[in-house]
Amino acid sequence: MSKNKTVLVGVLKSRSDLKILLEKHWYRIPVFYLPKRKFNYIAFYQPVVFGRLGKRIEYYARVKRRKIVRRIDLLPKEVKHPRAKDEYLKCEFSKIEKLSKP
Repeated sequence: MSKNKTVLVGVLKSRSDLKILLEKHWYRIPVFYLPKRKFNYIAFYQPVVFGRLGKRIEYYARVKRRKIVRRIDLLPKEVKHPRAKDEYLKCEFSKIEKLSKP
């Protein structure tokens, strides 16, 4: 682990967000909601929409790269989304780690 061990807890709002995380190794955060404190890790909370796999943190990752992009550039199929033109921080990861005990 790096010297800065600050961990942000991000919420995976849907199974498609989990799929993006595990397959494409990135996660998005609306710029409007970015925390003021710098973080190098993100732990991913899975809410109740995940059924029996919900209400827990199963994965975490160290942020490799950050970049500000519009939501429409991240999710081009969601053209009609109300925040399609809003800016998001795209956090990219080399490796997604799975906790032995979620």
